[in-house]
Amino acid sequence: MFSLRSYLTSFYILAQVSAPDLSYGLMVGLSRARVGAYMAFRSNFTSVDPSYECTSDGHLTNGVSFWPGGNEIFSCKSFVAGLLVAASRHVSAYAGAGYGSRSLCWDDVDGTWAEVSDWSCSGAAFDVGVLLNWNRFVCSAGISTISFKTLTFNLGVGLQL
Repeated sequence: MFSLRSYLTSFYILAQVSAPDLSYGLMVGLSRARVGAYMAFRSNFTSVDPSYECTSDGHLTNGVSFWPGGNEIFSCKSFVAGLLVAASRHVSAYAGAGYGSRSLCWDDVDGTWAEVSDWSCSGAAFDVGVLLNWNRFVCSAGISTISFKTLTFNLGVGLQL
């Protein structure tokens, strides 16, 4: 049966938040006739520039003990794009891939930053989730991973234009 609604273009824009690695971002999507695409960017907008690496058990890569100063900086970001498919009038599923990084740094007694190598990663990022919409209001729920070493839960709210 022909339905004009199924052939109209829908544009989505959502503000998103992720946890437990707290980050914020934006998701935009465009769909037409049940199939579309989306892009999402999330970050905690913190920059980290470490001088060397250590492990979470307090050792440097050469085996020498690390002397922490007591401060830490956490940085995370991800950019993902993918497919958006409408399962019904009010429910859509999304899945995508892109790039992400997560970095935890500790300072040493000299104030120099060291990246904690076993709690940091970068590489392929993956997203899956659902969009629920009522009239013009849209919400999203999903999960993300970076190189299958992290697991982040994402929630978003926005509008369908």
